[in-house]
Amino acid sequence: MSSPVTENEVAAPAFSVSTAASQPLVITIKTGFSCTIRANTNTFKYSKVPIALVDARGRQVAKKTFAAQGVNSVVVPMRIVSSGAYEWTFHEAPEDRTIRVEILHGDSESGPFEKSMVAKPIQIQKKPEDGKIYQEFNFTVILSEDWTNNTWDDAVVSVVQWK
Repeated sequence: MSSPVTENEVAAPAFSVSTAASQPLVITIKTGFSCTIRANTNTFKYSKVPIALVDARGRQVAKKTFAAQGVNSVVVPMRIVSSGAYEWTFHEAPEDRTIRVEILHGDSESGPFEKSMVAKPIQIQKKPEDGKIYQEFNFTVILSEDWTNNTWDDAVVSVVQWK
């Protein structure tokens, strides 16, 4: 049984599916927020998730690509191609920024790749509570489907922001 939403929480929106044409998905990182991004795959295909960090003037300031060969019915953490790290963290955005996320799949590491179907990002906010939690959190998850079995867990990207 779920508990009701308190005055310091914002309920998650209902699940809705958008087509692959809506990529890249854009998520705002507000001024002063730190952020960690992770990705997992759960498909037999090769998954690739390019993510661009874009400043308020529309300039790309950084880009990382998560990738992994999946195993059907086994969740595999994706790694950043350039470093092998499992997460991308940056601290205290100096201005509002956005991340632009694409989710791609192919039969092998060498491709070719096509866009996966994606669900609109599911977002949850947690506001500070006096005497309990002093930080504000924004949690976003993006679900995708690689056109094979309609499970919507083929590549899952999570974005956690805190201030």
